[in-house]
Amino acid sequence: MKYYFFAATLPDISLDSPPPLSFADFRRQCREQLTPSDRSAVEAIARNGTATATSPPDIMPRFFKRWHAVETQLRNAVASRRGTAAGVDTAPYRHEHEGFRVEIEEAVDTAFAKTSPRERERALDGLRWRLLEELGGTDRFTSDSVLAYACRLRLSERWAGLTPAAGQEKFNATVERISVSDIR
Repeated sequence: MKYYFFAATLPDISLDSPPPLSFADFRRQCREQLTPSDRSAVEAIARNGTATATSPPDIMPRFFKRWHAVETQLRNAVASRRGTAAGVDTAPYRHEHEGFRVEIEEAVDTAFAKTSPRERERALDGLRWRLLEELGGTDRFTSDSVLAYACRLRLSERWAGLTPAAGQEKFNATVERISVSDIR
């Protein structure tokens, strides 16, 4: 399906600046512009970032099958690096996926060479961003491109929300939940 008008109206987004469009606004526009199948895919992204966790393989759009494969490889690579550092065998936690991309493994290695957790997460989400751009294709009017945009918009909103004030608020909430009995 081609979405000429809708895709043409979507503003540019990046990980480096707050998105000019909220995901909630994007979802509202999708309800008016997309086919029922593509609307369902956007709703799945709203629920959990990708449709792969809840959608049966026979009804998943082609985009999600491809996204699921690269995201699973990325998560397996991250689990492997963390397991190695902790001395844990991660084999039981890794999941099967189609294909294998050397650049994902190399990018995860590069991310884990970063000294700060924030830099590491930024590198991993930068990899996700690049993979999503690739999976969306060069024709920005396709449903693949719109679905990749939805995933990138979620990433952009996530990074816009990672502020010192938001971090302090989460820290304070966590400290409030911890009781003296939890510490013992």
